[in-house]
Amino acid sequence: MEYQTISEKESKKIQISVGEAVNVISEKSGADAILLLRFSGFDKSSGYVAKDVGTSLLVTVLTLGTVVPVSAASGAITEVALIDGVTGDVLWADVKYGGLNSDVGDTIMNAIPDDIDSPNAN
Repeated sequence: MEYQTISEKESKKIQISVGEAVNVISEKSGADAILLLRFSGFDKSSGYVAKDVGTSLLVTVLTLGTVVPVSAASGAITEVALIDGVTGDVLWADVKYGGLNSDVGDTIMNAIPDDIDSPNAN
């Protein structure tokens, strides 16, 4: 799957909302904003890693040198969005890819802007 990226300047022009569904959460919690976070990770067993390496080697031999890269043995993706608790507007969102450890979560949490209302907010 290929993802397209846009510039930071273009990203600030995008306006999207999750709508009024967020009002139920914000009313019950008294929150002005809601942080949604989804973490997905995978860790292949040693059998799957060996299969991938074997397949890559076999294809390389059969095609006389066309190297097929071995996919990662583990990895993770973290998606996060900061939602206005009253309007449902998405104030900020980001996606990070990394290893299957806390680094990807730390990276994305550190990326949350300190002042979301600032015109210079990331």
